[in-house]
Amino acid sequence: MAALKIFDTEESNILPRVISYFDDTISDGQEMYNDFTGELLAIREFNDNHSTMKLSKMNGLFSTRYRKSSWSECVYVMHSFAHPFYDLPLR
Repeated sequence: MAALKIFDTEESNILPRVISYFDDTISDGQEMYNDFTGELLAIREFNDNHSTMKLSKMNGLFSTRYRKSSWSECVYVMHSFAHPFYDLPLR
């Protein structure tokens, strides 16, 4: 949760979308990560506490080329919906 405070700043200090990597969100079964502990809990609490900013998994990232790469399941995007540039086309 402490690391996510980086997003608690003025909109001029961040981009409208910020790609973020959370390595402790998937496991081989031994860690048993879940929505109530660790990074997944921090993401949920961040989303609960921010009405115009949300962290969400980047669904379909490299869905064909890296289909079997587990790291692609760890990529999230912080969306700042109130950012003045959010609705501009990505270039």
